[in-house]
Parts: sequence; structure tokens; C-alpha cells
Amino acid sequence: MLLVPAFMFARAGLLAGAWITITPESVEYGSGNGIVEKQGTKIEWARIASGQMARYDVRLILKGPVREPRIAFGYKMPDGTQNEYSLPMSLRERGMQCLWFVNADALRIALLQNMAARSNLCFDPDIFVEAGIDPETWHLMPKPRKIEWAIAIASMAAVLIFGSFISATTSVVLVVGGVFAILGLGLLATFSFRKRAYPGFDHVICFCENR
Repeated sequence: MLLVPAFMFARAGLLAGAWITITPESVEYGSGNGIVEKQGTKIEWARIASGQMARYDVRLILKGPVREPRIAFGYKMPDGTQNEYSLPMSLRERGMQCLWFVNADALRIALLQNMAARSNLCFDPDIFVEAGIDPETWHLMPKPRKIEWAIAIASMAAVLIFGSFISATTSVVLVVGGVFAILGLGLLATFSFRKRAYPGFDHVICFCENR
């Protein structure tokens, strides 16, 4: 897979509650006014570490009770130790007084391009699916969240409808089996949707530089 050359994206989103700056050297983001109060988290691309034992060096995790998608990776500290860091896919932490960046898609492309410039890193394909970015062209593609939420809501509605037919004499085995069958069909529908909508996104994604 060929890497589109990374570019400088120094001007990022600047809103009342959050800011983010992406350059070829690092990403820095935080809350407050990004010009006057330049305080936040800084991650240098050169310090992102390869996972020696893991399948992916950069992977997608779902964190917290709301299952917030984040980009996770190993990070080399100045003292030589390695910790796990993660970046919010939304580009701002939940505590920030900011709903979204107007240019969020462009920011995510710049973020992933600069990470991909580290050609020794292997990426979880779910990162690109969640971000809605094609790693071959760096163009936007449909995001799965809306369809998956619709499937989840339909599954819960089916469970409620099924529950309305349950009486005091209904077998517990039938009730439990029916609920699991409905939820299982929902998971199967989600899996089938992903396979059809994102063919080829089931393997490790690595990048190499153009020669």
C-alpha cells in the first residue's frame, strides 16, 4: 500500500472550548483558547512505538461506558520507558466544552497521514472504518455508526415487541432463547453490513513510502 505524502496541517480547529494543531512533527490538543492558553497534550510522531508482541501497533479501542472510539498506541517516554497512549477519534476529550470541529474530517486525515508516515507501523483497519477514511486514497468514505445504531435500535425494538407477547406461563428457556436469538441476528446483520460495505478491511494495514 502506497503512502500519500504527509503534509503540514498547522491550522486546525479553534473553537471556544477546544483546539488542536497537527504538524509533521506532532499533534497537540487541549481545551480553552488555543492562542492565549496554549496548554494541552502533545504527542510526537517519532515517539510512537512499534508493538513487538501485538498484531497492531496502532489500534482502535472503545473506552468508557459510552464506548468512545479512540486511537491507541505505544509511546516512548523521555526516560526510555513505554506507556500506552490514546487519542480520541472525535479529536477532543469529553470534558471539553466543544461538540465537534467543523473541519474534523480534514483533521483526521492529517492525523492519520502523519502517523502513517512512520512506515514501520501496522494499523488496525477498524481505525479507518470508524474514521470513514480510505487508506489507499485518503478520501472520505461512509461511516458505519449510523447504520449500526439503526440495527441496534431495531434489535431493541424487536426485543420489546417480543416481550409484549410474554405471559406468566411462558417458559423461561423460551424467553431467554428468544432474546438471544434477536440480539444474535442483530450482531449478524452488523457483521454482514461491515463485510459488504468495507471489503478488504479485514487485514493489517501497513504503509510504505513512495520511491
